Amino acid sequence: MSKFKLSILLTFCLLWAGQLIASGSQLDIKLGMSVAMNGPASKIGQQLAKDSQIYFNQLNKEGGIHGAQLELEVKDDGYEPNHTVNNTRYFIYDKKVHALFGYMGTPTT
Repeated sequence: MSKFKLSILLTFCLLWAGQLIASGSQLDIKLGMSVAMNGPASKIGQQLAKDSQIYFNQLNKEGGIHGAQLELEVKDDGYEPNHTVNNTRYFIYDKKVHALFGYMGTPTT
């Protein structure tokens, strides 16, 4: 994912979260990320997950978004579309994430 696309996605997530919190809801913001942590594209997935977590940790250290902390859960999809679908269902139905974040690659996205 290009830096431009990542910044657009992050901006959207942060604007949405800011609106949610400004409306009086003081909850943590849960994000789900399905990326290749193993397999042929693992270096890209690992770097994307690591860099995202570093950024969110810094943001949380600075007070989060209007006081809400960002929680990023990462699941390995091995760059396999069927694993990505299962991870996405897990994020939405089991973890009840507020947004999906940082998916990588055409076949999995």
